[in-house]
Amino acid sequence: MRQRLRTDPLPGAAPTRRAVLRSAAALAVGAAAGAAACTRAGDVPADPLVLATGPEGAVFDVVGASIAAALRQRWGEDAVTARRTAASLENLQLLTAPADGQAERADLALVHADAAVAALEGGAGLSAVGRLHENYLHLFVPRASPVQRLADLAGLRVATGAARSGTHFTALRALELLGVPVRALDLDQQASVAALLGGDVDAGFNLSGLPTPAFGAPQALAALRLVPLHDVALALQQRHPGAYRPATIPLTAYPGLGPCPTLAAPTLLLARQDLPDAVVAAVAETVYAGEGLRRSAGAPPALAQVNARSGVQTAPVPLHPGALAWFRASKA
Repeated sequence: MRQRLRTDPLPGAAPTRRAVLRSAAALAVGAAAGAAACTRAGDVPADPLVLATGPEGAVFDVVGASIAAALRQRWGEDAVTARRTAASLENLQLLTAPADGQAERADLALVHADAAVAALEGGAGLSAVGRLHENYLHLFVPRASPVQRLADLAGLRVATGAARSGTHFTALRALELLGVPVRALDLDQQASVAALLGGDVDAGFNLSGLPTPAFGAPQALAALRLVPLHDVALALQQRHPGAYRPATIPLTAYPGLGPCPTLAAPTLLLARQDLPDAVVAAVAETVYAGEGLRRSAGAPPALAQVNARSGVQTAPVPLHPGALAWFRASKA
């Protein structure tokens, strides 16, 4: 008869921290060795990968382009394509699309963690390569606007991000939670800036890394200001523990507009669950090992936050087995 491994502790004895670490280390050695062997043996994907990023003018667009360029340098020019999208919600849709040849798919995707957790709670099968940079919720208004807080948006025309973006998800979540009715308009970052400058909207949301290229343009900096969102940060943190934290947009992000209290939520780099472990381990190594990605030509400031120590922190979204093995081997 097949023997079952004993998993319950011995009566009256709790496992010590040292024992737990010894056990974890033993598992890590085996997993890491396997991943390293696979990487050396052939970590190149059998088919070109698609990395779902974000719209033009967004941090996701430039971060995704940097990651794709680094992977192409590792694997070859045709190995990875960065695909512009509406961002988080569309990226989740592409990542979880069935492999039936009927739907467009992505193999890797940039996704705001709050949207990823909501999808996970809804039953989506997700796995992470790792955590990337922090995103900050911006609320921009014209400099002469009377709006001083979220509640002042009631009844106004508000750009809430592209329809399938993480900005859209978080902006509507905040407005609903605080009971602020608005005339929501689905506009991405570049369209939001144009609408604000043209007087077609009264305010515009943006959940993004720092700085967002579209809002950091000189014309936008001269005409717009940021609205404090400390009350929004506290409300969302209380309703969704672990998804958000209070934060501050620093003066250095948008000269003349900061500092401004708000909330932050991380970006996750997700991978299809059926991607081979060796391929995902290679992606993790490319993104998190050394300084190459952060110091590459044209790398956005948001990539300065990327490191292996924080990269492993993706809970409750589980790490892909290939990424987990790489982080263990790197002792992150």
